[in-house]
Amino acid sequence: MNTKVSVVIPAFNEEESIKNFLVRVVDVLKSNHDYEILVVNDGSVDTTEEIVKTCAFENPKIRLLSLARNSGHMAALTAGIDNCEGDWVVTIDADGQDPPELIPDMISKAISEDADICFMVRANRKNDPRRHQLFSPIFYRVLNKASGNTVPLQAADFRLMSRRVIIALRQLPERNRLYRVLTPELKFKSTTMKYTRNDRMAGNSKYKFSALAKLGLRSLLATTGAPLRWLSVSSLLVAFISLLASSIALVLGIVGSGIPGWASITFMISIMMTFQAVAIGIISEFLLTAIADIRQRPIYQLKANN
Repeated sequence: MNTKVSVVIPAFNEEESIKNFLVRVVDVLKSNHDYEILVVNDGSVDTTEEIVKTCAFENPKIRLLSLARNSGHMAALTAGIDNCEGDWVVTIDADGQDPPELIPDMISKAISEDADICFMVRANRKNDPRRHQLFSPIFYRVLNKASGNTVPLQAADFRLMSRRVIIALRQLPERNRLYRVLTPELKFKSTTMKYTRNDRMAGNSKYKFSALAKLGLRSLLATTGAPLRWLSVSSLLVAFISLLASSIALVLGIVGSGIPGWASITFMISIMMTFQAVAIGIISEFLLTAIADIRQRPIYQLKANN
C-alpha cells in the first residue's frame, strides 16, 4: 500500500487493553511505510492517557488526542475524524472486539470494488451480552427502516472510509451525530465485509444498556427524522377516521337516530380531531423539510475519477 492509512481509536478508561491493542494495530500496519494511529482519549480517569503517551514516545506514528472531559463516543470519533491525515481512515474501538487484522482486507476490498466505504458487518453476536443479542437486531432493523434502508444491518463503528468521505463528514453542520447513519447518508459507493467479533481483551464494556437505549432513541430523533414521518402518517390516519366518524354522526343526526344531541356533539368533536390531525401532519412535514435544509446532507456524490 502506497497511501497513508489512519486508524482512529476512541478510548475511555481502557488502561487494561490499550497497550496490547496498539501493539496489534502496529503489527498490522508496520508493513505500510506511511500510517498513523490516532488515539482519542475521551476524558479517561484511569491511566489510559499515560499509557498512550508512553506508546507514542516509543513510536512517533502513534498520536494522542485528549478531550478535556468525557464527551461520549460520537464526540471522540468526531475529534478523530477532524484530526486524521490518512488517505484511508479506519475507525475502531479500543476494546479489541473488532479485529484490526482485517484492515488490509478492508482496504483491498474497497479498492477492488472502487468503493469509498467498507462497512464491517457482524456475522453474529454470540460474544455479546444476552440483552444485546435480543435488542440489537431489533434496533438495527428499526434504524434501517427509518433511514430508508440505507444503514447496513449489524454495522456499527468499525468501518473504512476514503479521504473523500472524511472531507464530506467534516463539512456537515450537524452536532448530534451517529456515524452509522451519517456515513451511508453521504451516498458514496460502499461495500460490506462480514466478520466475527472477539471477546474484549480486558475489562468490561463502558457502554451500559441504559446508555445504549438512550443512544438508540437519539439515533432516531437526531439523525433520521423518521419519528416525524411516522407522526405525520399516523395523523393522516387519525384524520381519516375522524372524518369518517363525523360523516356517520351527521347522517345519523339527520335521520334522528340515537339520543338527541349526541350526533351534533360527536360531529363537532370529530371535526376538531380531523383539523388537529391534519395540522399535526402538515407541521410534521414542514419540520422534516426544515430539518433536511438544516442538516445540509449531500444530494449526490460524483465518482472519484470525475
